[in-house]
Amino acid sequence: MATEMRHPAIEQTREGSMAERERTRKTIRPDRSEERGCMIASWMLSVMMVTAIAGCGTAPAPVPPIDSMRVSSSPSAPSDPEPAATSRPEGVEAMSSAESNPKEFSDPFARPEESATDDYDPWESFNISMFEFNRKVDKYALKPVAEAYDFILPDAVQVGVGNFFHNIRFVPRLLNNLFQAKAKGAGIELGRFLINTTVGVAGFFDPAKHWWHLETPDEDSGQTLGI
Repeated sequence: MATEMRHPAIEQTREGSMAERERTRKTIRPDRSEERGCMIASWMLSVMMVTAIAGCGTAPAPVPPIDSMRVSSSPSAPSDPEPAATSRPEGVEAMSSAESNPKEFSDPFARPEESATDDYDPWESFNISMFEFNRKVDKYALKPVAEAYDFILPDAVQVGVGNFFHNIRFVPRLLNNLFQAKAKGAGIELGRFLINTTVGVAGFFDPAKHWWHLETPDEDSGQTLGI
């Protein structure tokens, strides 16, 4: 009786284990199918990449050269027609000729009967001789003296000489300040003259500028007439 009671339990356990195995198989099979699908997709992707790389590596076929002689000698190529000559007014032609040759000037509005004549200068001979005289005096007299002056005298002495001549020319500057109604400038010019003439040793030095800081722009007759 004991053996007959065991068999149903054993059978029940066997059936339970078989059912468990079926459930595990059903759960494992979908995972294997997904793995197969991923493998197939990766294999196809690799094949496509290899094909694309192989296609890019191939060099294109060379283009055959074009025969330039055939193209130039072909009768179908139209030739550019020569531009027709257009007539221009006389003034425009004269202006264009003057622009092409800047050394030669012609009046585009001159009348045909007027002829180009040189300007009459009754003092031409005197001007030529005087210009030549001034050129020789500057070359053989004034220029050597200026070069010797610059070579012999030091810079401090040259500055003193310049101050002296600037000081004795204070009268025109004073009058131009008065004519321009610049009372302050006229007072500064007068003060500078008195200080530099006495303390500055006849204007060779400029103590009014370095000690008292008296400075004003130099006024001339051109500025006065410009006002």
